[in-house]
Formats: sequence, C-alpha cells, structure tokens
Amino acid sequence: MGGQRRPVLLVHHGRSRRERILHYLTFLLTAAAALAAAADWVLADRPPSGLRTVTKTSAMFLLLAAGASVVLAPEEMFPHRLPLPAAALVLSGMALSLVGDVLLLREHLFTAGLGVFLIAHLAYTAAFALMAFESARLLGPTSVAAGAVAGAAVVASAVFVLGRTILAGAERRGERAPVAAYLAAISAMVVAAGASGHPWAAVGAGLFYASDTLLAWRRYVGQGAGSTFRWREWHVMATYHVAQFCFLAVLAFG
Repeated sequence: MGGQRRPVLLVHHGRSRRERILHYLTFLLTAAAALAAAADWVLADRPPSGLRTVTKTSAMFLLLAAGASVVLAPEEMFPHRLPLPAAALVLSGMALSLVGDVLLLREHLFTAGLGVFLIAHLAYTAAFALMAFESARLLGPTSVAAGAVAGAAVVASAVFVLGRTILAGAERRGERAPVAAYLAAISAMVVAAGASGHPWAAVGAGLFYASDTLLAWRRYVGQGAGSTFRWREWHVMATYHVAQFCFLAVLAFG
C-alpha cells in the first residue's frame, strides 16, 4: 500500500511544480511587457532611435509570449480562460499587431502597417463574435443585442464627431479608401466586443479605438493650421498597450 502511494505523491508534486513555474513565467512575461510599454511611452515623443525600436517591438512581443503561455498552460492554471478557437484568434490579432508595430516604425510603410492592423482587427472581431455566440447561449440574445447596440452607439458617436474630419484629412493625402476600410474594421471590432458581454473585451476594444483615433487625428488633422489638439505619441501608445493588456486578460480570464 505504501509503495503504491509514493509514485502518486511524486506525480502530484511534479505537476504542482510545473504549474508554479508556468505561473511565474506568465507573470514575468506580463511584468516585462509592462516595463517595456512604460519605457516606450517615455521614448515615444523623442527623436527616433534604436532604443525606441526595441521598446516598441518588445512590448508587444512579450505580451504575445504571455498570451501564448496562458493558452498552452494546463487548464487547471486558468480554469476560466478563453476556449481555444477564440483564443487562437486573439493570439493571431496580437501577432499581427506586432507585425504592424514593426511596419509603422517606417513612414513609407504606413499603408502596409495599416493593412496588417486591419487584418488584426478582423481576427479580434471573429474572436469576440465567438464569445458573443457563447454569451447568447448562456444569457440569451437580449444581453448580446444590448451590448452590440451600446458598441454601435459608441462607434456612431465617434464617427459623427471625429471620423468625418479624419476622413476628409485622409482624402487630402490620398489615403481615404484605406482609412475608411480601417475605420469599418475597427468599428466592427468595437461592436463585436460589446456584444461579447465580456468587460475586458469591451474596454480593450474601446481603448484600441481611442488609440487609433488619436493616431489618425494627429496624422490627418492635428498637423493642420488652427488645430487646437495637442495629442502626443505617448497618448497613442499608452491607450494601445493598455488595450492589448485587456486582450491578454480576455485570454486568461475569459
């Protein structure tokens, strides 16, 4: 009897140790991402440098690694984590965001970066749509519809107040079509996040929308004569990074 119990205890001990290591790894990756993001905010409005390239790309890389560690960890570690199909889509959105960050480091690759981020938003939208279907199954379609309407109201207000001016500025630079397509994609993400019924998804999508609105305003309107807005690059990056941390929370806590 005693000889049979010992292997069971050893297996249990080994499994607990592995889980502790993965917990620490996820925590360290998340903390490192936060430090890299904070450093990037400090450098964002300074002249371009190699260090800025490192901080901007490493923040998203570390967040992606943290997200992967959540998805690959044993289920007992994150019992409420996002189911695999939706989680894979969120990870895809993070990976595409990393590629977009790299492309946006070069002004001549702005349109390419915009396209990559558009695809990232489609991946996030698909993930949130899957979450909305699950919410509808558990809570009924009324709650999902209410969330979608709330998201649509936010988007409609933003487009009415800011979007039309941004599109006019984009047209002057010959970029109206890609900007309009991007606006449609990120708006769909906000609506899907609202429909999902998950607070982290809704907050993250809203912050992502705010970040890109700030970026677009600085690019297409803020440089114009008479503009009273003084948005900084670090405002863009702070809202963007916090949005991605919210998506990491979606992965871990569902």
